[in-house]
Amino acid sequence: MQQEQANPQVDQDGYDIFVAQGYKILNTIGEQLKGKASIDQLGSTLFDIVNKIETEGKKNGVEFGLDVILHGSNEILGRMIEIAGVQITEEQIKSVIGIAVGKYVQDAIKTGKMTTEQLQGLAQQAQQSMPGVEQAQGQEMPKNQATGV
Repeated sequence: MQQEQANPQVDQDGYDIFVAQGYKILNTIGEQLKGKASIDQLGSTLFDIVNKIETEGKKNGVEFGLDVILHGSNEILGRMIEIAGVQITEEQIKSVIGIAVGKYVQDAIKTGKMTTEQLQGLAQQAQQSMPGVEQAQGQEMPKNQATGV
């Protein structure tokens, strides 16, 4: 898969670092996702990856902007779906993103790392943002038994 070009408003260097770190993490956990990833697992894994990238970035003096996080997360999600080897519909992608964003917002509120305005901006941008995973769309993936999604 070719790396998505960042939005011109997104810090390209930050985006490249964010995505590279996400791919590095995916390479270490990919086997756990192959063929058996549910929507909940994909959403939780995406949140965990983003959280780890941000934490490691801060340790090294790098802070990623919201645009970098959103666009980079979409790229990482596309790669994660490829690695998992699952087919996913647009509605399921929205569910995965919703889970990841929900966990991110809960964490941001708990840790105080984002203001209310930033959280509102995140929610608006996440609703408008869709990952570049067209090749992964089409066939239904198994529904999560607990949520029916």
